[in-house]
Amino acid sequence: QKNFTETNQTKSKNQKNKLLSNYDNSGSCAIIIIIINDNCYIANLGDSRALYSYNSGNKFYQLSRDHKPNDPLEKSRIYKAGGSIYKTNLASYGLSFQVSESNLGFQIPYRILPGRLAVSNFIILNIFLIIGFKAFGDISSKLVELGGNPQVLIHHPTITSLKIDDKSDFIVIGCDGIFDRLDNCDILQTIWCFKKKRNKFQNIHFFSGNIVDAVIKYSLVKLSADNVTCIFIAFMNFKEKMLDDDFEYIIDNNIECNYIGNEIDLS
Repeated sequence: QKNFTETNQTKSKNQKNKLLSNYDNSGSCAIIIIIINDNCYIANLGDSRALYSYNSGNKFYQLSRDHKPNDPLEKSRIYKAGGSIYKTNLASYGLSFQVSESNLGFQIPYRILPGRLAVSNFIILNIFLIIGFKAFGDISSKLVELGGNPQVLIHHPTITSLKIDDKSDFIVIGCDGIFDRLDNCDILQTIWCFKKKRNKFQNIHFFSGNIVDAVIKYSLVKLSADNVTCIFIAFMNFKEKMLDDDFEYIIDNNIECNYIGNEIDLS
């Protein structure tokens, strides 16, 4: 958490020094995974996400908690800090057509006040986004001098942990552009079903790269208009199952992917 704080303070200080001219209002989310021996630590700041497959795909877990307004903890924290949450009203931008979630086919974004995280000239692109409420930078949302509130959009990560063992399959990390269009089980089962194509690839490294490519393409087919970065971490159990001609993954439509919890309290 110290490194997250120092990164945010450095960016905010540089931006604050430019207040009398043109300041940089950019910001960023981050999700970081550190594996030390059999201990895995996940630090999340914003709306990227990490998923975990265990026991040959028989169990799925979400390793991070999205910092979004539909998260009860985030909603409560924002209101207690004096902030507010609202949905984008596209009519206020002079658009002539009627917009609703039903005819858009996806959820209209949530925003926070003080500070607007999306500028109006990118509104057509940003209607695909649901903004996270923890991030580096975004100076106009944080500095009091600019009408911000440093307690609303914060830079404190949520940190979780788990033990890696011989039944661990893989971890997949993705940014919000992937998870806005695909649910957790879509992604995890897509990865397991990719085994049918393994004979096209020479080793697990090429195979992992093609899995990342498949997840990204799947989100684009679903019309994601945001960043679709993806990282795949394969463990030995996954490699063995991919090379086992007798192993066949059976899709379970009732499988769940629950948040693993195990949050580390740094207070």
